[in-house]
Amino acid sequence: MTRSAFPYVFCRKRLKDFPLLSRFIPRGRKVIAHSGHRHLVDSELQHIQHAVWDKLLEITQGNYKDFILVSGIADGADSLVVTKALEMGLKVLLLLLPEDGDEERVKTLTGKFGTTLISTRSLSPYITEERNRRAAGSGMQKIAGGDNIPYKVLAGCLVNIAEYLIVLWDGVDTGKEGGTSDVVNMAMEAEGKRCKSGRLYQLIVSRAENDAPLCGAALQRERYFPPPDKLEWAEVCFPQFTYKSRIPWWKKNVIYNENFRRFVLPLFWVLLTVSFGTWGFILSKKPDNYPEYRDAFFSAVNLLTFNSSVGNEPREAVVILDIARFSGLAFFVNAFLIAFFLAIGSNNKSLLYFFVWKWFSKDRICMITGLNSITYLLAITLKREHQKVMIIDKAPDPNLKTEAAKRGIRVVEGSPQSSTFLRRNRTVNAHTVYLLEESDADNIRTLQELDLMWAKQSRRKHCYIHLKDDRAAEFVGKLNPLSGRVVVRRLNFHEIISRKLLIRYPIYRDSRDAWKPTEILLFGFGDMGKQLLVTLLHTIQLNSNHHVNITVFAQGAVAAEAEFYQQYPCLWYNPHENLLYEAPYTREIRKEIFPKGRITFKELPVSDAGYYNDEVMLRALKEENLITAYFCLEDALKGAAYLHGFLGKIAARYFNLQIFSYCNLADESEFENISHMLNRQLPYTPVILFGQLVDECRALAKGNASIDDLPALINLWYANMKDKTYWKENPVDIMRLARQEWETLSYTYKESNRRAADHIWVKLRYTSYSLQKIKQALTANDTSAMLFEYFSMEANPACRVLFELLSKTEQHRWCAEKLLNGFLPLQDYDPGKEDVETRIVRWNNERGYKALYQSQKLHIDLVPYDKLSDVEKSKDRSQINGIPYFIHVLAQNNIL
Repeated sequence: MTRSAFPYVFCRKRLKDFPLLSRFIPRGRKVIAHSGHRHLVDSELQHIQHAVWDKLLEITQGNYKDFILVSGIADGADSLVVTKALEMGLKVLLLLLPEDGDEERVKTLTGKFGTTLISTRSLSPYITEERNRRAAGSGMQKIAGGDNIPYKVLAGCLVNIAEYLIVLWDGVDTGKEGGTSDVVNMAMEAEGKRCKSGRLYQLIVSRAENDAPLCGAALQRERYFPPPDKLEWAEVCFPQFTYKSRIPWWKKNVIYNENFRRFVLPLFWVLLTVSFGTWGFILSKKPDNYPEYRDAFFSAVNLLTFNSSVGNEPREAVVILDIARFSGLAFFVNAFLIAFFLAIGSNNKSLLYFFVWKWFSKDRICMITGLNSITYLLAITLKREHQKVMIIDKAPDPNLKTEAAKRGIRVVEGSPQSSTFLRRNRTVNAHTVYLLEESDADNIRTLQELDLMWAKQSRRKHCYIHLKDDRAAEFVGKLNPLSGRVVVRRLNFHEIISRKLLIRYPIYRDSRDAWKPTEILLFGFGDMGKQLLVTLLHTIQLNSNHHVNITVFAQGAVAAEAEFYQQYPCLWYNPHENLLYEAPYTREIRKEIFPKGRITFKELPVSDAGYYNDEVMLRALKEENLITAYFCLEDALKGAAYLHGFLGKIAARYFNLQIFSYCNLADESEFENISHMLNRQLPYTPVILFGQLVDECRALAKGNASIDDLPALINLWYANMKDKTYWKENPVDIMRLARQEWETLSYTYKESNRRAADHIWVKLRYTSYSLQKIKQALTANDTSAMLFEYFSMEANPACRVLFELLSKTEQHRWCAEKLLNGFLPLQDYDPGKEDVETRIVRWNNERGYKALYQSQKLHIDLVPYDKLSDVEKSKDRSQINGIPYFIHVLAQNNIL
């Protein structure tokens, strides 16, 4: 959101900025502020009351005299929280708004609880002042009383004085000025060191207009795990200082400014030399007439060329002349360095920097290949982490190069695929390397050249390589970097963004939704759209009775469909041209995993009228369906424009709908403005923007690999290196061991474990446990024992049907992964050689036999769950049994 120009309302300052409120808040009392919706759902009220009581008790720890609750007194959430606080004996300050019926509600409360704990204060003076300010700014004579200014003032007061902020909210940014979403945004976006820090607690509740709430986007910006669910608390510190690429003035104008060194600094030395030199020569010669003043001036000028730097002056002139002499020397050195650097060129100047970095910053050198919008943001983020950054690019963009230089980022022109160039630039000294050029081939060639140089190094290196193609990533995984001294991590920004999106915002917002017919609408089929579709195909694997339709709207839909099916032939139903998938076992498993007609390609509508003139769209937009729409156009503004037209068409109808829009803008304020505008258009439906590059670069710069911790634990679980008791008693050691094993794991197994980890959160939708409930259950011995029993088929026979369903779901996910990777059932090839039982025995006991067929992308377990051997079924069941162990380790290591 855009910050207002009225600092006394919208910037969190000290309580002294609110003199009308300060005398009602005793000195030393901590402020608990509250905001929430008016129209809560009756069926949830009892649960909300218990949750609010427990949260107030947790915050105060029973010391009610040290706290005060500040709130409005509207119907709904305000009245509920105030009533609970008074029942506990907590002192309450009520902020009253004119013309809102607050006086009557206060009378009701004082009649029930008395006046000892209740104090009130009208916000009319602040509201009048704000209206006058706006009227003066807009040139209007008067602003009507029916505006949102009273609520905006109330929101500003609550945010500015709160140390603990409780909100009862459905998580949707309505765009309403002064609403609960506005309160959350103001708290999270407060800027400057003068802001007081606090803690925000969101209880995710339904409201009359929206019975499918979610955790607010502001509260889960960097989450790699599912956020809290309905009627659960989400907690976060506020304010969350947003990323800004501002440069301190002394760095911008002095340290990184070439003009300062070339012009301002020499001028300073000249003025200092001439002024102090003239003064010193005047004192030394004691002139009686004007011409000797002139001689002193020209003698001072000669100091710049050292002609007058040596002489016998009186004692009182020595200090002043020495200052002039040394400033003349400094001018000469400065001029020499300027001329020297101009003569050797920018690349050679960077070489000198790299040589100095080698001796003084050897543990803080980062190298990036390719200069583009992503690498520029990454370089800025690394600089904020106090790293020395060098960027190598074949033909760097002049504007980006100039901007990078202003921030102390060295940009070198040359080919990173040249070993001679890499040696000359001492890139081997970098402790972390980011290979982020557009071409996968270029990144792989650079990695190979660096690998040869790293073989002569004894220090451990870290390398991140951006690869869009899975085949290229698999090839890199088989390169086997030399001596184990290099940790190579594959990056695909689109894949990471899509994985995070589906973890944070599953297509099932409620556990009951996992059984509903689901419609997914995907607008735009560029790189992001394709990757999101593939991730969805991995994620939505549930059971054969679950009905899911995916409609892809693409420019050039016929060509896009043909290209996609060529890349993933397992999805293409054409018995005449796709004979490979018509073999008996292949046909059977494909029909179960990817039913015919699941994906439909349609032309991207050119006009808004096209949204309702299509049979597929009419089928999807039904009130009984669970609908998720993704707008993934590569041009963020064009995608927002398409979404704007879509929102206009559905605004008058009610759907169980959530909408996501890909917005790859680098500027955070622009990102927030677009989000605010779209949400205001459809205030009770979540419209969430994703794909902000700044967040990905921040995580990459900090080396935050938390998203791979759960996959690492799954890999260790299957390795069966430690028993279950050890997992419970030594979670820190388990996490350390899992990360060690993960570093040496092949790319293929890493990807498989990542897919399994992402799908765990889908499986939990079928159970009676959410992530938050599991974390809470693990805090006590009795509930912890019940939790581990619940996920054990042996200890909990009553849930055997559910356990088998989850195991079958895991088999579906694994089969989808293998089919999308090009695997086929082994049973369809050479069926006359051996019977099935013999092949299963050899597959499980002979490593060479298994490796031979896997290299041909044939797998014996690519069959329906009912036809699996008991050994393979036990693997699927084992993962379900391990879910509470995984979450226990993550929670104990403060990762969740």
